[in-house]
Amino acid sequence: ADLELTKGQEMTITGIDNISDWWIDPDFFSVGTDGKVTFVPISGKYRITANFEKEYFKVEAMTGNNFVTLQDDGSGVVWIIGDNIGKPSVATNVVGWEPNNAICMAPIGDKKYQVTLIAGKSVSAESINFKFFHQKGWGGEFGASTLTTDSDLIFVGDGNNGRDSGNLGIVEGKTLTPDATYVFTLDVSKGKGEAKLTVEQK
Repeated sequence: ADLELTKGQEMTITGIDNISDWWIDPDFFSVGTDGKVTFVPISGKYRITANFEKEYFKVEAMTGNNFVTLQDDGSGVVWIIGDNIGKPSVATNVVGWEPNNAICMAPIGDKKYQVTLIAGKSVSAESINFKFFHQKGWGGEFGASTLTTDSDLIFVGDGNNGRDSGNLGIVEGKTLTPDATYVFTLDVSKGKGEAKLTVEQK
C-alpha cells in the first residue's frame, strides 16, 4: 500500500492473525505498552509492503509513483546496499549487492537518516561491508571524499584500508557486541557532498 503518513500518527494493523509474531521495524514504528503503533519518521508518502513469509513490513519513501532519491542539498532519502546487513535479519534476508533489496533509511528530519541494527541479527557482529546510495539502485553513492565519521568502531573505506571507497567496515580488533543495538545516523544537512556518519550503541 502507498500511504500518506504523518509523523506521530497512530496506526492500526488489521487482517493479520499472528501480528504479535511479526517483527516491527523500530526505525519506522514505535509500539507502546498498550500495543498502539505510531509512525516515527517525517511525514510523507511511503510504500508499506507486508512480507508474510518473513513476517515484517518493508517501508520505502515515495514521491508520486517513484522511490525517493537524495537531492544535492541533502533532502530526500538514503538507501543501503551491501553485505552483512538485512531486515528483519541477516540470516533470513541479507541485502547483498542486489539493488532491489536496498534498505530505505528512515528520514528523521533535518536531513538526517537513520537505521537501527542489532548485532548478530540485523547486522553481522564481526564484519560489515555495506554502503550508502543516493537512490534505490546503482548510480550516485557516498565515497571516501563525501562521507566521514568520528566513530572509533566503524570506519569508511578509502580503497586502501580494506574496504572500497565509501564501504563501511569494523575497525580492526573490534567487533559489535552481540545483541546490542546500534543506531547509524547519516547527517547530510551540509549537502550530499559532505555527509557525516555517527554510530551510537544503545
